[in-house]
Amino acid sequence: MSGEKRTNTGAAAQAENPSPSANTAQTENSGPSGNTAQNARPGRQPHGPHGPHGGMMPGEKAKDFKGTFRKLLSYMGRYKIALIAVMIFAAGSTVFNIIGPKVLAKATTELFERSEERRVGKECRSRWS
Repeated sequence: MSGEKRTNTGAAAQAENPSPSANTAQTENSGPSGNTAQNARPGRQPHGPHGPHGGMMPGEKAKDFKGTFRKLLSYMGRYKIALIAVMIFAAGSTVFNIIGPKVLAKATTELFERSEERRVGKECRSRWS
């Protein structure tokens, strides 16, 4: 055994010494995003720089806005009362979201001042008593 020279054959040898043709195939199949054929998803093209759907297209301009809006209102006519209620509650919610923190701040300040008056009053009474 000491005089014999062993050679690697099999998967370990291929991993250590990849063939030059495998390297050229890998560089030839690189796409614009740097994906190689080995990393690409099977059966699909690699994604471009803007993702799978590309850039967003601007929407079409309405041809008859007034007519479409009237038709929409006629379809929603059955829900007129519910829509008015939703609008009123949405406006009320916005108003309360603006006013609420101010009222809470005033209430917190009042509670803190009263508790400080009680604490200071007890301290003063205990010192002078």
